[in-house]
Amino acid sequence: MTVKISFFVTSCTGSDDNFGPQSLETPSPLSKGWKTPRFCPYPQQLTVQFNLRAVRIRKIQILCHQYMIPTRIDIAIAPPLPANQKNITDVSWKKLGFSSFASNEQTSFKQRELKSVLVDVVAGYVRLIVHKNHINHDNLFNQVSIVALNVLGDDVSHVIGQPGRFGLAHDLLTG
Repeated sequence: MTVKISFFVTSCTGSDDNFGPQSLETPSPLSKGWKTPRFCPYPQQLTVQFNLRAVRIRKIQILCHQYMIPTRIDIAIAPPLPANQKNITDVSWKKLGFSSFASNEQTSFKQRELKSVLVDVVAGYVRLIVHKNHINHDNLFNQVSIVALNVLGDDVSHVIGQPGRFGLAHDLLTG
C-alpha cells in the first residue's frame, strides 16, 4: 500500500536564515519550506534519509515557490547504509533523472509549481541537486525555495537481505 514516507534531512549545502531544510520534514500549510542562501553558488544539494531502513519509492512530489524557482532539479538515490557504516560520503549515488521548472512569468509569479515524478525504486536516501534560479524581478537575491517535499511509497525494510522475496530491493542493495 502506497503511503507518505517520513524522512529527515541529513545534509544541505546551505540555507537562508529562518528557512532551514528541517521544515520539509513536517509539511503543513504554515511551513515556510527550504530556501537557498542569498547569492549562493549553484548547484545546491539537499539529502534526505528515510525513517524506515528502506522504502520502495513510487512518487516524489516537489512544490516550488512562486518566484524563487529553480531551472531544474536532479534527483538521485542511494541504498541504505550497512549497519557498520555511519557516513554517507562513501555512498554510491544513482541518478534517476531531472525535472525542469517553468519560469512562471505567464502567471505573474502568483502560482506555485508542483512536480510529481513517478518512479519505482528502492532506496534509503534521496538527494535533490538544485540548479540555478530563473531570473525575475521579484527574486532579488537569486534564491531557490522548495516549499514542500513528499515521498510516497512502501516500506520494504523487512525484505532487505532476503534474496528472492523482493528481487528489486535485493538487486539494488547488493548490486
